[in-house]
Amino acid sequence: AMLLARRFAPEGSRFTDSDRAAGVFGVVGTAFAILLGFVVLLAFDSYSHAKSTAATEATAVADSFQTASLFPAAERDDLEGALVCYARAVIHQGWPAMTRAEPSSGVEVWTYRLERVADTLHLQGTKQDDAFAALLTNRDTREEARRERIGAAGHTVPTIMWVLLILACAAPLLFLLFFADPAEPAPVQALPMGVVAALMAAAILAVIVPDSPFSGQDGPIAPQAQQSTLKSMEPDRPLP
Repeated sequence: AMLLARRFAPEGSRFTDSDRAAGVFGVVGTAFAILLGFVVLLAFDSYSHAKSTAATEATAVADSFQTASLFPAAERDDLEGALVCYARAVIHQGWPAMTRAEPSSGVEVWTYRLERVADTLHLQGTKQDDAFAALLTNRDTREEARRERIGAAGHTVPTIMWVLLILACAAPLLFLLFFADPAEPAPVQALPMGVVAALMAAAILAVIVPDSPFSGQDGPIAPQAQQSTLKSMEPDRPLP
């Protein structure tokens, strides 16, 4: 675009006062930097929250698995088996569903199954009463983290902010075109435009990636925490 604009530009660029034009360009660049910083902060805050909730959910599953050992063998086996299946459902069904910003029916099934197993527990003594209370606390933590994880699967940066960010990116690029000068060597003219365009592209990517934390095959946030939890549970409760 710069090389094309210089073909029709007068010598010395279209500005009669380059210093004043450079000052205006500095104001435009500063406004873009402020807006970019705000949008990036918004996107990364959502990204960090999504990653934290995924880890919290995995921790709640692991804690529930440890608590299950305090119940009688038959009830313990049912509870541990349901927890293992829940973790597998989150990894193999929940994460792919989040790439489409949708909940997973498989995870919902095992959430319901965990509720039914908890309802069948027979409590005997203070120790099991305390274990059941811990189990309910872990359940609430897991469910809240799961809801927040699903809520973070969509885009968090509002559309209006994307429009403003794109306009802010376009403004410095368009402004640079008025500095086109056929008297300058072509590489000298192309270099500033190329550098600014590359920085604008990097800025857009810096927002796109955290704005979609579960996009792609695994997304920037992979189910590593849940995989670690499943790996710790499977030796004690192997299931097909």
